[in-house]
Amino acid sequence: MIMNTLVVWKDKFFLSNASSVLSAAVGFCVSLFVVVVEILPMNYFALYYVAVCHQLKAVLTDFSQKMSQNKPKVDYENLLRSYNAIKSLIASIDDELSLLMFIEILFSSSIMYFAIAVMFHPDTMPFPNRISIYLCFINNLVAFFAMTASAALISETSLSIGLRAQSAESQKENGLIFQQQRFISSADKEISMTVWKIAPIRRELILGILGAVFTYVLLLDNLSNP
Repeated sequence: MIMNTLVVWKDKFFLSNASSVLSAAVGFCVSLFVVVVEILPMNYFALYYVAVCHQLKAVLTDFSQKMSQNKPKVDYENLLRSYNAIKSLIASIDDELSLLMFIEILFSSSIMYFAIAVMFHPDTMPFPNRISIYLCFINNLVAFFAMTASAALISETSLSIGLRAQSAESQKENGLIFQQQRFISSADKEISMTVWKIAPIRRELILGILGAVFTYVLLLDNLSNP
């Protein structure tokens, strides 16, 4: 009688463990599928945005290299036309992408906020769900850094062009002096991608957004758990 009872308990134990492992595996696969379906559209935009910023930075870098070429007489009028054309190109692209960038940053900040909150209280959510949230967090963090860093390089490259224009040798002819001053005044104005025309994307913006997310997580967590 005792042996039969032990056998029944053993079978129930292994069946319960097998069912729990199976349910956990199914839950993990479903969560992973949901994550892939949700993050792929945002990844497409992130890759597109990074590629666009890379091409724009390459245009600015090529212009900067043309400026540094040693010529007996610099055609500042031609440089000014080329630089204004580049500025117009970047402004038109930013007009199309700035709102989408704002939505992307808002979405990424929300995901990062929720994931950090779950890290503080992991017992409030099942393990498969935590895995999916952590994967979303890593994906959004990488995409956020890639997009903002690539956009910040445009601003840094334009600033280097302005510094190079200011440090260029002064022209002696009256006409060339006027053209050089016009070019310097145009090059001094920073070119940058923006977040819905609200703020230019620079390195300090990246740190500011991450700092704001962590601050609000700590603040709301302390308010909800006094």
